[in-house]
Amino acid sequence: MEGLLGSIPYSTPLLKILVLIALVAIIKLSLKILKISLPYVIKKNKLRYHVQDVSALISGLIFLIVAAVFFTSEIKEFAIPFSVIGAGIAFSLQEVIASIAGRIIIVITGLYQVGDRIQIGEMQGDVISIGFMRTSLMEIGSWVKADQYSGRIVHVTNAIVLKDNVVNYSGTFPFVWDEIVVPVRYGSDQHTARQILITITNQIVDQYTEMASEKWQDLRKLYMIGTPSFDSVVTLVANDNWLEFTVRYLVPYENRRSTKDKLFLNIVDAFSKTDSNIEFASMTVEITNFPKLAVDVDK
Repeated sequence: MEGLLGSIPYSTPLLKILVLIALVAIIKLSLKILKISLPYVIKKNKLRYHVQDVSALISGLIFLIVAAVFFTSEIKEFAIPFSVIGAGIAFSLQEVIASIAGRIIIVITGLYQVGDRIQIGEMQGDVISIGFMRTSLMEIGSWVKADQYSGRIVHVTNAIVLKDNVVNYSGTFPFVWDEIVVPVRYGSDQHTARQILITITNQIVDQYTEMASEKWQDLRKLYMIGTPSFDSVVTLVANDNWLEFTVRYLVPYENRRSTKDKLFLNIVDAFSKTDSNIEFASMTVEITNFPKLAVDVDK
């Protein structure tokens, strides 16, 4: 074995390739050991993932640097053939290259990170992994009519950030303005209805106002943006069928559905205690004219 190794000069491409293969094996083994041991050392899932992600990135950079150093002379000697081959590879792997470029943009610009709730194109979900090629989402919505998990894991190419919009619900400002519509029958006490709606809404969402204000100030440090009102608002529109109250309020993005549930539960209870002074409206159909029918009893 020693004689065989001794007969292979260090500068030969074969030995360099063998060293690179050994390096890949060592890197993969090290990452595997790290992945197994990290849960015993780091308890926080998000921090543990970031350590794994950074370790994989550093390992990849080490491999590229070693490969570049090893094959510097070969690259110089075969510069023209390599450039032609490289152009062909770049053309055939343009989607792969775009995905890697997307990964770099995600890291540099901070478009999103693990744990964020985002929407890319038509896909919406919580980010559970960001790889070199793809971002993995725990899907929300789809056939589920709310911001709840559907149970599907969706893998989206990182290249999509270069050509489609990215919406981040949980970045610097993890709140959204939401609305509910409350139809009330004509003849109901609209003033009392409005007061009930605003009182109930404030009781439920006022706890978020101070935190939202602080997060908004952080947002103003990054963007040229004014300061809106964080107070809940109730507006009224009289349409052909009923009085339509719209309740607008601020809520953490992950609490939209539970907040709507609390609001409607309290509103229904409050309206039922008004001795029919306030009643919910429903669609009614009034027939004002009925066509004449000719009936021939002989037939």
